[in-house]
Amino acid sequence: MIKIHDLYFKPFLTATQISDAVNNLAYQLNRDLADKKTGFLSA
Repeated sequence: MIKIHDLYFKPFLTATQISDAVNNLAYQLNRDLADKKTGFLSA
């Protein structure tokens, strides 16, 4: 349980599940965009 002020929350995803999902997304992007020129802009 996580307590913020007087409220309690049960985590929906574990840190491992989040990390696995991010790694999977990165793998898919690298695979799908391997032969394309990409650019990312940030403000």
